[in-house]
Amino acid sequence: MLTNPYQQYQQMQAQTASPGELVVMLYEGAIAFIGRACQHLERKEYEAAHRLLIRAQEIVVELQSTLNLRAGGPLAVQLDAIYTYLLDRLIAANVGKDPAPAQEVAKHLRELLPAWKAAAAASVASRQPLPAGTHAVLV
Repeated sequence: MLTNPYQQYQQMQAQTASPGELVVMLYEGAIAFIGRACQHLERKEYEAAHRLLIRAQEIVVELQSTLNLRAGGPLAVQLDAIYTYLLDRLIAANVGKDPAPAQEVAKHLRELLPAWKAAAAASVASRQPLPAGTHAVLV
């Protein structure tokens, strides 16, 4: 049971979000975890950095696992390759205790985020699902 009001708010927000909004939330969460992890890496606080990088890795794995490669066509295949690369870079940051690969991942996620925000907004406005197969949570 969540006792922290902020955690309760976050849980309610996730439960009531549209599928597209959930993807946006995952991207934003990964970016936030990576940012905090990099701060810890720079201060040589490796245990805290490790936990945050693992959280970011879990998000990327979740995004990748929800892709429907059969229905999603080239877009899903490209996203799968991107997520594989991002995951590899997060692992490199964690193993090497180096913020540079993690910062690269955050940069890529920030570049992709506006497209997901626009797709989520258009989906909500038109009440149509996002592109089929891009994420199982979106179909």
